[in-house]
Amino acid sequence: MLATVRCVMKHVIRTAGLVAIVALFASSCGGAGTETPTTTSSVESPTTSTVVSSRTIFLIENGPTEFTLQKVVVTDEAVASDLTDQVRRALAALIRFTGTTLEDYNRGQLADLGTFVPQGISINSVEIVGGVVTIDLNDAIRLTSGSSSQEMLFAQQLAHTSLLDASLTELRVLINGQPFSELWGHVDWSMLMTADLTLLE
Repeated sequence: MLATVRCVMKHVIRTAGLVAIVALFASSCGGAGTETPTTTSSVESPTTSTVVSSRTIFLIENGPTEFTLQKVVVTDEAVASDLTDQVRRALAALIRFTGTTLEDYNRGQLADLGTFVPQGISINSVEIVGGVVTIDLNDAIRLTSGSSSQEMLFAQQLAHTSLLDASLTELRVLINGQPFSELWGHVDWSMLMTADLTLLE
C-alpha cells in the first residue's frame, strides 16, 4: 500500500514539473502565433491632432472689361456640426475678409482679389428650410453704400458663398429679422436670390 502511494506521488510530482516547464517555455516564447505584451514604466502623453476644415468663399476680381467672382478656399480649425453651420461658417469667413490682406487665407499671390462685403456687418443667424437659406444680418449694413455693380456683386458674393450644397437653391437676406427691399438703391432684396453662374466665367 505504501509503495502504491509513493508511486502515485512520484507520478503527480513528475506531471506538475512537466506542466511548469511547458508554461515557462510558453511564456518565454510568447506562445504560438502570439506576441507577449510588454510593459514600460514611462507614460506617453496622448497625441492631439488639429482638425482643419475648408470653407469656400467668393471674392471679386476686377478683370480687363468686367468684374468676376473667384472661388477661394480658406481653412479654419473648427468642424461644422451640420449644413446650416457650414453655411454660417462660410459666410463668417467671407465677412472676415476685408480686402486688405490674403495672407490669412494662404492666397497671398492673389492680392488683386477684393470684396464688396461692407465692413462692420455681422450675422445674427442662418436658417435653412426647403433649400432656401435665410441669413439675418445686423443693421450696421444700413450704414453702408455702393454703386450698382458693387451692390449686385455683394449680393452674389453672399449667394455663391451660402449656396454651397446642391440641395441649397435660393437665398433670402433679412436685417434684424425683418425683410427689406432697398439697401443701396440698385437691388431688390425682397426677392429670393440665386447664384449667377455667368459671373464665374
